[in-house]
Amino acid sequence: MGLLLKQLHIRLYRLKEVIFIKIKELIRDGNSIVFNGDYLDIYLRKEYFKKGLAEHRGSYISAFGMFIFEIRTDKQVKDSADGVKHHFKFPNKIEFNYTEHFELDLQLEGDERKEKYDVFRLTNGNQFMANVNIEQSATAVRDFVFLFHSGKLPSFIKYNDIIKLYYDVLDSNKTNLKSNSLTYEIIISELCRYNKDVEKPYRLALDKDPGPYDYINYNLKKLPRLNSTFASLTFEGIDDSIVSSVRRTSQGGTEKESPLERVIKY
Repeated sequence: MGLLLKQLHIRLYRLKEVIFIKIKELIRDGNSIVFNGDYLDIYLRKEYFKKGLAEHRGSYISAFGMFIFEIRTDKQVKDSADGVKHHFKFPNKIEFNYTEHFELDLQLEGDERKEKYDVFRLTNGNQFMANVNIEQSATAVRDFVFLFHSGKLPSFIKYNDIIKLYYDVLDSNKTNLKSNSLTYEIIISELCRYNKDVEKPYRLALDKDPGPYDYINYNLKKLPRLNSTFASLTFEGIDDSIVSSVRRTSQGGTEKESPLERVIKY
């Protein structure tokens, strides 16, 4: 059932502010947000469907609301010209309907190489959000945690906004992970590495005055490879661990002693 909490009112107000004021082609129609323009393309990575972050629901797509979309005029489409790209940062599932569907290999903002995308094209009258009243579900929390812990958080998220997104998804879904803010901040500080030196957490590069996007969201399972040979070899993915350990040793990389290593030694 669609439940609107006080906290959710706040989030939807932010959403309303972003969409209705800055994006004139998206208008409110009752409880829906409707596209009023020529073409709007929503870019969803193929893995969204493989990982349960998106699914087909009849004539609608249900997708986790963190993606890039592009608005183009009829002339821009005919000329194969770029339109205006927007970042959608709403850490909950939304549903939209569409007119056309494409499968393309694209290199969008933040992609290191071409990725496989499902592109859903909306035309005038299609619903960008079928219902602004979300269904509370712990699944949305799981989806956000999966994105962040697997190193797949969209690159258009500012470093300081990650903690806000954590609380947005928890509050709007009335979910309590029984952890305090310090726990989330420690996780964020370890999984976000300085893009010019991934062995260094982003927080330790603040003296170099990095920009809010100058971090790499690192995969939690690959993190031990950055810390020590012992941690790497005792974790999963032995082939990659051996390669990273040999490289670390040959280059004289720093080693951080793990608690388990101290127990074994002493």
